[in-house]
Amino acid sequence: MRSSSVRMIGASCSAAAREPGSAVNTIAEPHMTAADFNNRVCPKSIFFWNPLLLSLLVVTRQHILRFTARFNRLQNRGRKPPPHSLSWESYTNIMEIQAFFQIFSGFFELGSNCYPLLRECLKSRVPKKITFFYQKPLGSWLFRVILPDIMKFIPEQLDPITRRFVETHPGGSAIEVTSRGQQLRYLLTALLLLLLLKFRWDYFLFFVTAFLMFWYAAAVIFRGGAAVLSWFGRGEEIITDDEVAALSDDELPVYTVFLPLYHEANIAAKIVRNMGKLDYPKEKLEVMLLLEADDSETREALARTGLPPYCRVLTVPDAPPKTKPRACNYGLSQAKGVFSVIYDAEDAPEPDQLKKACIAFRRDPEKRVLCVQGKLNYFNSRHNLLTRLFTVEYSTYFDLTLPGYQLFNLPLPLGGTSNHFRTDILRKIGGWDPFNVTEDCDLGLRIYEYGYKTRLINSTTYEEANSQVWNWMRQRSRWVKGFIQTHLVHYRNPFRTMKRLGVYGAFGGFLAVGGSAMMMLTNLIFWAAMLLYAGLLLHGLFAGVPLLDQIVGPRFDTAYEGVRIGHLTLKAWPLVYYGTGEDPFWSIFSQIFFAGSLIMFLANFIFIGIGVAACVKRKYYRLIPAALLMPFYWLLISLAAWKGFIQIFTKPFYWEKTKHGLTDNIEPCKEETA
Repeated sequence: MRSSSVRMIGASCSAAAREPGSAVNTIAEPHMTAADFNNRVCPKSIFFWNPLLLSLLVVTRQHILRFTARFNRLQNRGRKPPPHSLSWESYTNIMEIQAFFQIFSGFFELGSNCYPLLRECLKSRVPKKITFFYQKPLGSWLFRVILPDIMKFIPEQLDPITRRFVETHPGGSAIEVTSRGQQLRYLLTALLLLLLLKFRWDYFLFFVTAFLMFWYAAAVIFRGGAAVLSWFGRGEEIITDDEVAALSDDELPVYTVFLPLYHEANIAAKIVRNMGKLDYPKEKLEVMLLLEADDSETREALARTGLPPYCRVLTVPDAPPKTKPRACNYGLSQAKGVFSVIYDAEDAPEPDQLKKACIAFRRDPEKRVLCVQGKLNYFNSRHNLLTRLFTVEYSTYFDLTLPGYQLFNLPLPLGGTSNHFRTDILRKIGGWDPFNVTEDCDLGLRIYEYGYKTRLINSTTYEEANSQVWNWMRQRSRWVKGFIQTHLVHYRNPFRTMKRLGVYGAFGGFLAVGGSAMMMLTNLIFWAAMLLYAGLLLHGLFAGVPLLDQIVGPRFDTAYEGVRIGHLTLKAWPLVYYGTGEDPFWSIFSQIFFAGSLIMFLANFIFIGIGVAACVKRKYYRLIPAALLMPFYWLLISLAAWKGFIQIFTKPFYWEKTKHGLTDNIEPCKEETA
């Protein structure tokens, strides 16, 4: 089936290229620019198959090499090269090519550089061996699942460390956003829902609403239960000051600190100062400042600060993808420490954190604890309302939610920093996934999958909370995108996941990662539905209809007509509603709708209560008023979640850089009192 489909596509493309008036032949004209292509081909291709054939155009490595050779010949002869041209090396950029391949990659813009390439490639027949193809939304959506695997040559373009991770984790890296099986499942589900929407829209509403309500409620109950459990239990390793004081420098091992930096010249001095505050023998401390090859500003700023002997700058080779986990993997390959930890540029860990981590590892003689997670919080919580809300959220997550996951004995999605590891075992499992934009979350699930454990300790690292809304949105959308990536990677085959994690661990990991992302996405939908319903109730009240009559509802329609919007008439949906045809289906659906709305309404109060409890536990009493506003903060989270969800299709590996140094330097405080 597959080969016949490819032959059919190839024959159609070749025939279209020979036809004088075809759209394909049009773009083979010698001096057509990208703008000409857009204006003359895309809008005027009325016939359905013309844009579809364009979207399925097959291109091989040989085509690109021939195009590059022609481009070089033109340069050598002194002639002007084709407009918007790129070299072969540019076309093999993994960030562009990978996003180029995704099933829903129609929104991704490689740029006008692809048009001269297309013109050149259309001069020859479609080859039999497919390496990769130019795709538009329709073609990639409908036909990606029947074409051969086009990703196998990608590892050849990567650096050795990244290539080794991809090769040793087949199907376990985010380099492949969705597997073919996932694409087929999602495509079939979408087609079934579309058919259901066309023929029984009422059943479509029923199933979609019930599905979203169920998982939303499950995620809320799961996170709420974890918070309650950790409030009454102890989900972290308590290490006393006496234990820390009893440690001698001679018994401490070499400790490596990974500090991935990119465009952090403005806080270079602060970085070095914070590392100097660590209470650890400096002769046993190895601080790796991991810089990208093109980041000369940070390199010069660090040189001006005068680095101490225990700090050294490592330049990460310039290769795709340019992400934090890839830089950390490069540092891991050269680390000398028995233990290692990752910190972000603005981090200010408590001075004794490394010693506490050593004690936590020492408590595990069987070496089953691979990771020790320090808590995270913010030193600029009082800067503005956004930083207050952000601090309440972090206090909830690291002081209540994650300890609850540990008590449940479930996979822990790690925080992005203050992760302490046994260096040799971390190398053994491959380090971080360079293509995952929340590599910490992915690593937390892999630790559990390999049979190792993660433990939290009573030590805090203070960071800088985003004080600007757009900068916060960029960071949060990346986090949600990474959670979705992690879910797609670890749940490609649900049965295989259950075999590796166990049914209990697989279900818990699903709720902690995929369920959290789904909750953030659906929160906006449910809020919109609730606000619409509240508006309809108010309209009915002003029209003289009692509130109880609107909610419980008469069996038959009354004189109240509701709100007219064009040809639509809307009014509050009653709890018991049989419709004009006395169909019991509508009564069941209305009750599910009300149950879900009630859960969503109560969920906001649950999160308010958890936020207040987190403030009390950390003694952040002045942040309790901000905790009362958490439902509005969740709306902001939902907006950022949709931004990250869209980027899964458009920019799956794009690392949105978080700007640091936006707040004046504030020394971290350990507690606040009323």
